[in-house]
Amino acid sequence: FQSARIPCTLQGGAGLSLPARASTEVPGRWCARAVHPTQPASGQRRRWCRAAVRVAIGQMPAEMLSRAFPPERRRGGRCKVRSFGSVGLSAAVVAALPSTCGGALSISSGYESFLSQIRRRIVCDEDDVFDEAQQKGRASSCDSMQDGPFCRGLPKLSRSIVPASRHRPFTVDSIVPQHLFGNQVSETGESQIIKQATKTLNSFLEDFYNPKKVQRRVVAVEGRLSFAALPMQDREGLPPAFSSGLPRDVYVAWDGAWQAAAVPRSPTGASPSSPSSPSSSSSGPRTPKSSSAARLNGAVGGLRFSRPVVVRGLLVRPPLHVSSGRHYLLVRAWKAGREVWRSAYDYDAAVGAQPRPLCGIGDTLIGRWAGDGRLDAAIMLESHGSLATLRWLDDDHTHRTVPWKQLTTTSGVSCGSTAASQEAAVGTLWREVARKMKSVDELSFSVPYGSEGWLISDLTVAAARREPAKAAVDVEQPTQGDDDPSTHVMQVLPGPRANIVEASRAAVLYHADDMLERGLRLKNSRDAPQKKDNLASAVPAPENDPGDEGSSAMVTLHSGRSAEGLNQFLRALADRTARVPPHVRIEQIALDVEKFVTAVDPQFAKDNVLKRFGHFEAWFAYHWDWLTRKDSLEIAFQRWRFDGATGSEAKGVFHEGQIWLGQYFCTQGTTSLALNISKVEISDRGEEYLEADLKFTVSAKDEEASAAPAQGRYVVAGRLSSLGRELNLDPVPGSWKDKPSNFVMVGLQGVVSRTGRGGPSSVRYAGTVPILGCDSFELRSQARAPAEPPTESPTGAAAAEEWRQPLLRFRRILEDIRRRWRDKLQLLIGESGKKQNKTVTASGIGEVAQQLLEAARRAGVLNFDIRTADGEEIIISIGEGAER
Repeated sequence: FQSARIPCTLQGGAGLSLPARASTEVPGRWCARAVHPTQPASGQRRRWCRAAVRVAIGQMPAEMLSRAFPPERRRGGRCKVRSFGSVGLSAAVVAALPSTCGGALSISSGYESFLSQIRRRIVCDEDDVFDEAQQKGRASSCDSMQDGPFCRGLPKLSRSIVPASRHRPFTVDSIVPQHLFGNQVSETGESQIIKQATKTLNSFLEDFYNPKKVQRRVVAVEGRLSFAALPMQDREGLPPAFSSGLPRDVYVAWDGAWQAAAVPRSPTGASPSSPSSPSSSSSGPRTPKSSSAARLNGAVGGLRFSRPVVVRGLLVRPPLHVSSGRHYLLVRAWKAGREVWRSAYDYDAAVGAQPRPLCGIGDTLIGRWAGDGRLDAAIMLESHGSLATLRWLDDDHTHRTVPWKQLTTTSGVSCGSTAASQEAAVGTLWREVARKMKSVDELSFSVPYGSEGWLISDLTVAAARREPAKAAVDVEQPTQGDDDPSTHVMQVLPGPRANIVEASRAAVLYHADDMLERGLRLKNSRDAPQKKDNLASAVPAPENDPGDEGSSAMVTLHSGRSAEGLNQFLRALADRTARVPPHVRIEQIALDVEKFVTAVDPQFAKDNVLKRFGHFEAWFAYHWDWLTRKDSLEIAFQRWRFDGATGSEAKGVFHEGQIWLGQYFCTQGTTSLALNISKVEISDRGEEYLEADLKFTVSAKDEEASAAPAQGRYVVAGRLSSLGRELNLDPVPGSWKDKPSNFVMVGLQGVVSRTGRGGPSSVRYAGTVPILGCDSFELRSQARAPAEPPTESPTGAAAAEEWRQPLLRFRRILEDIRRRWRDKLQLLIGESGKKQNKTVTASGIGEVAQQLLEAARRAGVLNFDIRTADGEEIIISIGEGAER
């Protein structure tokens, strides 16, 4: 080997690049004397080391080395490698490679073990990777300088040396894997992708990584629930503890009206597939392996596991009998009472089988935060047509309602793209809804609208295998640390984008070195058509209109759930005009109402939620959307919203020339409010479009009785929805008719209701003023058309009468909580000023006032004042310094 004259060129000390099998000698540094024996005088050891090198480069079989040098003849015969010797050995290996593979190997260092441990905490979910060779027939070429020494293109050295398809890793390419995040350099310097990954990795190492903590090896066991043994005609439903097919120490309890059902025959082209292979992702069409399934005959159902499991597969299908209308199923996973993940299936019978949407409920997306326009990662909780409600991954509660056009996948593909998804044509109504990274102990199924009768099949779960001594422990009292071996990891999402999550070690995850060794690639990373180093070009910026939803002080919340909406639902439930969903008891609804009302009471919160949220509706929506579990209440409320009888109560309420009088609450206190209806148009779909003049009057304080009241008037417009009688009136930009100084236009979001039954009745429009510093409003008027007689629901009279008073009491408690919120908000604003006529700038005010300042600045207001409960006046000036 010492006589092997291999021309090579060193590149910055980071690696070695040279032509393979060079036909002519290229001038350069000669890589010679790379390996020498421990004791140069020992000829036997020298010969053994030379033979070992020949084995390494494939010039001699390993069996010949073993026969020539048995272990007893080479005691202590280990080869030392100098620093330049590593380069020489790399040169020798690369020289033996075929010309189709460009050879460049990183030099190993003393940090190899440390870096490898970290890289094993950088993982990809099995649904986010694919085997390129299996999917495309061939794997793309790789560069070992970028992909590391175990990229897919490297061949076997020798069958006698390496029985596996790829050799063991002995170096790493980077602590931030370049084969996952790339090594691009943007015009402004370092790649934004690398910056985000490095920042996330630093946070992970600081908060969650402990090199001294050794993780226990976890062996996962998997099982699939089998319905084959159940009689299909059993009208009594599934056994309450049916767990056939699951791992030996995993049991499941069934809550709800479940029944065994036969699975319809799979159409042509849809074949069963296993969820465990990287090439068969959950996004593709899959049909059940079993001929049986479980049918949910009610609006709510659930599965409770005896210990935490990872749901590896779960197929759902719309009801067999539906032929028209839209039907919706929401699946949520829970752990210790907290939501872990969610998925949804929205089925339109008129359209039929459709591929999974590009951006679905429970997916991780990139959205534009309206506070400063930056892009951030979030999970989509609910879709509202042109809007979507998100949960930001950094737990920011503000600006969670984002226009659909400002959402993209983590790969940078716009959610508003006409391309449905990456799936092929779908020939089955079955859809995979499992999310396979986190452990759960409960699954809940709910049908907000549409028909009952959804089917579930192929429920596959995995759990950590218990030690033999612990297998005999009562399954109802497991050891949490052993049954749920979860740990924090840095997940790489398609894009790529890094994110810190808590993942179960019983899940199938591929760490950074697995991706190289197994030849796996991240979806939508290297070959995504819309991939950008900066996603800003894929997400349009919000308009700077003062009435636009992008204003940082606006509370952009969907009106589908609100404190006033819950108020009206409780009234309808107490009056027996709300229909209780099938297999849901009114007792369950009342218990959920009590739990939810207690949760939104700020006096039970750990921190000062008033300073953090600023607006009661934001606090209310945060609990409703994510924080507080209330399955029965939520389903009953949504069924009430979608009920046609609910929308009929608002018919004939509005007419041209109608006057609504009332008041609203903002920083200046309770203010008089009037609404003059100027236009009412009815569309072909029966929806009412309204325009009105909004007029407000701010009376002078007692000490300023001689001052004239401030009055303002502008135009608002909106559409009355039949769902929950919701009416959102937004200000029309540039419609000021009377504009007092220091005021900005705001809209109204509320619910329309009747307070009288039969004949001319009093009508009420109440809700929230969606801007920080304000809270609620209430308007009343007289309806021209009489109210239709209410139809009582089939709920038992005795049960309804028994729960009538508790339900009405919950209404009063909710109103009292909101009143106390308003009082504390006014007190908080009053504490921000210590002197009368105090002038402050944007740098000296609190968070709430600063967001008010932003709204005023966007509206072009130079200054405005806030009157406190004690009569103090705070004048906020917006100067050049404040804008800077």
